Amino acid sequence: MGADRRAERLPEKERPLPEEDRTMGRIFLNVFSFISVANFLAFCLISELIGGDAINGYAEHGRYFLRSHGRTTEVSEAVFSYSKWHAISLFITLALAILVAALTWGVDQNSN
Repeated sequence: MGADRRAERLPEKERPLPEEDRTMGRIFLNVFSFISVANFLAFCLISELIGGDAINGYAEHGRYFLRSHGRTTEVSEAVFSYSKWHAISLFITLALAILVAALTWGVDQNSN
C-alpha cells in the first residue's frame, strides 16, 4: 500500500501537508529569518555608530543619552526615539522568528 493510500485513511488533522504547503512554509521561514538577521545586524551596526542604544540609555531633564559597554553618549530626542523603537523591533522580530521556526518545524514533523 502506497504512502498516499495510508495518508487517506488518517483523520484530516493528522494527514501530511501537501508538498506545496511545506515549500511555502520553508520560503516564508527563510525570508523572515533573513529579515530578522538583517534587522539584528543593522541594530548592532547603527548602535555602534551612534554610541549605544536607548534601551540601556536614559532621558533626563530634556536630555537624551544612549549607553553601550559603560560608555554614555548624548544624542537628540529623534535619535533616542529611533534607537528605542529599533530595539523594541528586535524583541518583536525575535519572538516572531521563534514562533515561525516552531510552526515550520511542526509542519515538517507532521509531513513525515
